[in-house]
Amino acid sequence: MGEMAAEVAREVLDRDNLQPDPYLYGVTSFTLRNKETGAEREMTMDERRRLMKALYKSSELCAWRKNDILLLDNVSVAHGRMDGRGPRKINFCGPCVCVCAS
Repeated sequence: MGEMAAEVAREVLDRDNLQPDPYLYGVTSFTLRNKETGAEREMTMDERRRLMKALYKSSELCAWRKNDILLLDNVSVAHGRMDGRGPRKINFCGPCVCVCAS
């Protein structure tokens, strides 16, 4: 999905210098699961495109320079959730786009 994600990112972010991420990080399918029935199905390309569009509309991109540092509050960013009671299953959803310097 790298090329499609980069295409959507270029469109949403109005940046023509974004390149597809060459790594798949082991992701080979995009499955939707019905939480009531447990039924699963593969996401359509239109659903994938809409998901990428929503992700990029809420993204903030910046061009990295040598020696830049990123600090994140790991609890807020990666582990924030409701009260944490009950079973928990973590699903990964996150596109990566390389920002190339002009």
